[in-house]
Amino acid sequence: DAGGKSAEGKAIWVIRAADTTVENIEFANCAVADLNGSGIKSEWGSLTVKNALFDHNQFGILTGYDPSATILVDGTEFSHQGSTAPVDNYHNMYINAGTFILQRSYSHHTLTGNLVKTRSKNVYILYNRISAEDGTDSYEIDIPNGGRAVIVGNVIQQGASSQNRWIVEFGAEGQTAGHTDELFVVNNTIVNDVGTGYGIFVASWVKTPAVVRNNIFAGPFNTIVNQATALLQSNHLPTDGDPMFVDAAAYDYRLKAGSPAIDKAVAPGSAFGFDLTPKFEYVHPLLNVARTPGGAAPDRGAYEFH
Repeated sequence: DAGGKSAEGKAIWVIRAADTTVENIEFANCAVADLNGSGIKSEWGSLTVKNALFDHNQFGILTGYDPSATILVDGTEFSHQGSTAPVDNYHNMYINAGTFILQRSYSHHTLTGNLVKTRSKNVYILYNRISAEDGTDSYEIDIPNGGRAVIVGNVIQQGASSQNRWIVEFGAEGQTAGHTDELFVVNNTIVNDVGTGYGIFVASWVKTPAVVRNNIFAGPFNTIVNQATALLQSNHLPTDGDPMFVDAAAYDYRLKAGSPAIDKAVAPGSAFGFDLTPKFEYVHPLLNVARTPGGAAPDRGAYEFH
């Protein structure tokens, strides 16, 4: 508990090392004059964070740009970053690396920033709960400089008080040199509770069609994806009716018997050799269990009905 203090005017822990692993640590209440006081500031090098908690800092994890680094965040909770002052640049995590992997984690409640923000070249967001709930976040997932991004098997929820009507953003701040423009959004459950909402924003410079396959889009959506050439395949859309969640009010988006999303998915395919088939399901809090097919065909969304 930093109690409003920091190391070097930056973070609770400032890390400059080739390869660091952090496990089972809570980082809380860091604040600095520049308003970016973080639980961890990783200035260079690869970083693995497992089974940690970041709460009530100005940022959770903040990294400098290291194109050779891999940042892995696993089984970690990010909660209420940006609670110390009302400005618009707080994020639960802000990752800039060669490769960023977020898995089995729970990101929720930022003051005005994003639940996940990354400028990394290669991005894998797998089997997480990324939910605004009653917070006042902006994007749920923000990937502003393109790259190669795989988003598979997540629960992604936009809350009623979210300040940006788009849920996932890709490329809005221009292309970083050396980045590709590939986006794969497969077998996620994407819920809009904000009223009139929008799903996936793809910047106009992105020429490769985004792959949007086997997802559930629940709630009112004016637009699923704005890219005219996007490949939308076998998604459950609001026009397909109630997806029949177990308890949407409690963020339990497993499917009930009779759901129109059951047995409706197609083969997820692969991307640059990466198998897009969902292997796990997020179980709250901070667990993954193996996802096993239970019917004549796979189900849409982040959960398989059994």
